[in-house]
This record gives sequence, C-alpha cells and structure tokens, in this order.
Amino acid sequence: MAATLVDPTGKENTDGITIQGNTVSISETAHKYRRAAIRSSLRSKTGKDETVEDQQFDWGVLTVNVNKSIYHANDTAQNRFGRS
Repeated sequence: MAATLVDPTGKENTDGITIQGNTVSISETAHKYRRAAIRSSLRSKTGKDETVEDQQFDWGVLTVNVNKSIYHANDTAQNRFGRS
C-alpha cells in the first residue's frame, strides 16, 4: 500500500504521511490547503494489478459553543456547532 497527499493543484506529497498496516495517518503539519485528497494505491499479491483511489477531505476548525461554563447532573445543554 502507498499513499500520497494531493493538493488542489494536483501536486503530490508524501511528507507527514504514515502507514501502519491498513491505517493511513496524516500529521497536522502536512497540509497547507483547506481542501485536499489522499491518493492510495494497492497492488495485488501477484503485482500485476494496481488499484488507485482518491478520497477528498476538508481541513478545518470545529467550534463548539455552549450556553453555560459549568453543568450539573441532569442539566440540559444548548450547544451550537460550526466549522470554518
């Protein structure tokens, strides 16, 4: 298995990508763009066939706003979520 990070211009980069077994991890410092893709390639056991797949994703910040700073048992929370 191989994986590369693909920026919106189509440039591929492997810096900050770690592969352990079937898991691909991307470090927080590996991205420069909000929208990117991870391109993975799998080769068959015989080595004759290869499958390449792109998965688009967005980097961003998730915000959570709550209506109180302290909650007690059975309190109801009014949460608002947003992303940038």
